[in-house]
Amino acid sequence: MTRIPSGLRRLTTPKPNPKALQLPAIPEDDRASVLAETTLQPSIQAGLTIQSLPNLKGAEELTLTALADELRKQCKKVTDGDLGRGEGMLMP
Repeated sequence: MTRIPSGLRRLTTPKPNPKALQLPAIPEDDRASVLAETTLQPSIQAGLTIQSLPNLKGAEELTLTALADELRKQCKKVTDGDLGRGEGMLMP
């Protein structure tokens, strides 16, 4: 292991806040409108619910952004007619 000279710190990447949501927006967008629209999306609400489950405590890498993205992908598959995931849960 490399020794760090006295007076210097090791640079580390900060861990992402799992409750933070990355919002794509352009400078002209009204901040309140972007926040309201995003907050009311079903995938965001579902992600917040999943994050609050007691059995997920300690899963710091499970961010709200990752949850919402995956939920959107799964919803898109269902909308496109791919019901494999739901059918898999119903039929062993």
